Amino acid sequence: LVSRVVEPVIVKRMKIEPNQANLIRRWLRAAMVLGLVLFSLVSVKIPLTVFAFAGGALAIGLGFGMQTMLKNFVSGIIILFERPFRVGDVLDVGGQRGTVTGVGLRASVLQLWDGTETLIPNSTLLENNLTNWTYSNRKVRFAVPVGVAYGSDPRRVMQVLSEVAERHGLVEKDPKPQVFF
Repeated sequence: LVSRVVEPVIVKRMKIEPNQANLIRRWLRAAMVLGLVLFSLVSVKIPLTVFAFAGGALAIGLGFGMQTMLKNFVSGIIILFERPFRVGDVLDVGGQRGTVTGVGLRASVLQLWDGTETLIPNSTLLENNLTNWTYSNRKVRFAVPVGVAYGSDPRRVMQVLSEVAERHGLVEKDPKPQVFF
């Protein structure tokens, strides 16, 4: 409850993006739960040294098992603060092009042009080549290959394609769209 109350305050007063405020809320909740567990153990007079040996063995096992998850988690923190891309940006990752719809701690969500959504681990986004089509400028040029039937009049095809591109609401008027045959 406290972490949910703190999140909107952080967004408004500190002018932090909602994704970053969500991350801060999650960390605050984890710290509060840990503090509550420690307080409960001390309150009932259970010495914390009892858990030292078991905790060490458990930490080694978890460390080996959670390497990939921890790598994605740290990468998610880097992405949230460095901001190489934001929600709404158009990315090309490993041949998949789409719009970022969410940036999480472990993975980010990319909505592809066909409407499907794919989860991409954050470490993949930092370690591999990534093209952000809209990082500093929303105007980008796309090539749209079009196939037509054999025997079609090439001049008429070019004219129809030019007219369609000029009428489309999302195509810029300057520079004008071009048709290459």
